[in-house]
Amino acid sequence: MFERLALASFLWFAIHAFVAGSELRWALAKRIGEPAFRALFALLSLVSLAFLISEYRRASFYPLWFSPRIIHWLPLAVMPFALVLLVGAYSAPNPTSLGSEKVLQRTDAARGVLRITRHPFLWAVMIWSGAHLLVTGHVAAILFFGSLFATAARGTASIDEKRRRTNKNEFARYAEVTSNLPFAAIISGRNRLAWSELWVPAVVAGLLLAVILHLHLRAFGFSPYG
Repeated sequence: MFERLALASFLWFAIHAFVAGSELRWALAKRIGEPAFRALFALLSLVSLAFLISEYRRASFYPLWFSPRIIHWLPLAVMPFALVLLVGAYSAPNPTSLGSEKVLQRTDAARGVLRITRHPFLWAVMIWSGAHLLVTGHVAAILFFGSLFATAARGTASIDEKRRRTNKNEFARYAEVTSNLPFAAIISGRNRLAWSELWVPAVVAGLLLAVILHLHLRAFGFSPYG
């Protein structure tokens, strides 16, 4: 019943964990060249993501638990923050993004949402997928949202390891003023929250949230309001 979705979930996770996040990544890049590896990996990621989404949309509904109605609002409550991280990840040069390693050479690399976490895109995925996983509670959702959550969570550590390997000194300086866990660097006093750098991501995130709420029922078949 869920074999194809399980396969799609495994392929999505495996491509990132056992290829991009392993020694195989460096061996392949050395053999075919870094640009070719990045292009091939991007293609595999897109194909596997399309496969995952397609199988999730076709999967049957088989509940494992029914979440309390009070937490049905959880995705709606956390999505504004997740969208700020998502938009902010692309509103400023991010040294943890693919091909942006040179940003680590800048002394002001930690700006905007990067002050909150150095992996804003991956944390946006984790917040979104984790919240939806808790309130959906059926087999297909566990496979779909669970694989996305696990891949993003593992990706934060994997990317940090890559940067330590390719830009050891620059990344060490960057890591001193940033954190993987959101707000950890700010709470510890190693950075500060600069509201003036966040208003553009916040406005765009608000507009994006409005669009998502408007289209959610039509696109996904259920209301985001619980």
